[in-house]
Amino acid sequence: MKMIFTSLLLSISFIAAKGQTAPYSGSISGLWTDSNSASFQNCYLIVSEKDGEMFTCHYLEFNGKPMVEHGIGKRNGNQLTIDVTVTLPIPGWATHGSHFLRISDDGQTLYGEYQDGKGNRGPLVFKRK
Repeated sequence: MKMIFTSLLLSISFIAAKGQTAPYSGSISGLWTDSNSASFQNCYLIVSEKDGEMFTCHYLEFNGKPMVEHGIGKRNGNQLTIDVTVTLPIPGWATHGSHFLRISDDGQTLYGEYQDGKGNRGPLVFKRK
């Protein structure tokens, strides 16, 4: 009985592992478009990555109002943590915050959430341009 149970566990583990893919290990430097919602237009994220350090510049228009922010952060595997400073704010919006992103397995999407200095949180989605 113990042998059957062990074989069953090994089979399940093999099937589960076979469906998993390795994390994306390529560079994510380049131009990305913000594809979060229809309220955001002309949204571009420029990413420069070197040795696990991230540098970003983000331009967007929210309901026609422009915003510019830049960020510095780290990459750990498929996880990105970027601290951002808004240099052209939308009135009433926070001027500091963080982006917590994951890289899709194919390296074509960054997704996660932001948290701003006022405690607001929301989704972020960027597609490689």
